[in-house]
Amino acid sequence: MSRGGQKRKLAKTGLLRLPPAEDEESVNIALVLLLQNLSDLVAQVDLEWVPNRHHFSVIFGTVMNTITDGILRSRKDGQGIFCLLEAKKMMRRDNDVNVKMQETAEIVGWIRSSPDKLETFRGRRFVISQNRHQIFIIAATYDDEYVRYLEGASSGPKSFLEEQSYGPYDTADLSDLKMFARAVVVITMAANATI
Repeated sequence: MSRGGQKRKLAKTGLLRLPPAEDEESVNIALVLLLQNLSDLVAQVDLEWVPNRHHFSVIFGTVMNTITDGILRSRKDGQGIFCLLEAKKMMRRDNDVNVKMQETAEIVGWIRSSPDKLETFRGRRFVISQNRHQIFIIAATYDDEYVRYLEGASSGPKSFLEEQSYGPYDTADLSDLKMFARAVVVITMAANATI
């Protein structure tokens, strides 16, 4: 949908006029509850969405610290990260560049701390980001050369991290939520098959 179409849709629902949420944590908890309920639709799921903040610390000459708003992990041992969560109390368009930079830094930290490709997702890493009432799925792809670059084993980037963003999925729109639900169920099924 075009930006103009999104704006008309938001104006129609009245969501465009709403102020940012009072606190980022309420957006985060709403997202985690939605994701867990959707994942519970998958038979014998051994995964859980948790609002626990996960810290990545990476050294690139200086230390880069990132903290996620939650993760999808194994219920069995609490280990293994399959997806990152990010939540913002305001709409993405209000701070788009900074939000994207933060999400990318979190993905880089995740890859650097756990460089093995997740075969589950054919080398993709996912972030689900809720910005007030809009949800985005970010799929990041990379190759072994990019990992070598992050590890300092390559003199320059011959490869890049590529991100594809899907959304916004409007939580006030049933058809958007259905599309989002399908994507979450697929992510859950793929991750669950590996544990």
